[in-house]
Amino acid sequence: METLGGLASQLSGEGSDSELLTLAKDLLSKGGSGSNVESILGALKEGGYADTISSWIGNGENQSITGAAIKKVLGSDAIADIAEKTGLSQSELPALLADLMPLLVNKATPDGQEPGGGLLAAGASILKGLL
Repeated sequence: METLGGLASQLSGEGSDSELLTLAKDLLSKGGSGSNVESILGALKEGGYADTISSWIGNGENQSITGAAIKKVLGSDAIADIAEKTGLSQSELPALLADLMPLLVNKATPDGQEPGGGLLAAGASILKGLL
């Protein structure tokens, strides 16, 4: 998907703005319980994906997660909330999150460890890199 490639470039410090950049900005904001990076990661951990998230934080290869798994763990209400805030379609959002979350977590944990203040604390520096 071209927009995902654009976001991957943005997360690497290159490229131009995209819908996924909007999604990334929303997920890295502190507002909206249930619809930011830390709350999504918490739900995924509780849903049995702790090892997957650990692979995103660590320096090794990232384990993948499916859009179906994201939708199952977050539930329809959270998907609808995120879709409403970002203007993205509820049907495509889970797959976009499945692609985006490992990228965001990697960017927030360049040393292979979660920052002391948590991932949201690292969000400001990630956003500066995206803008």
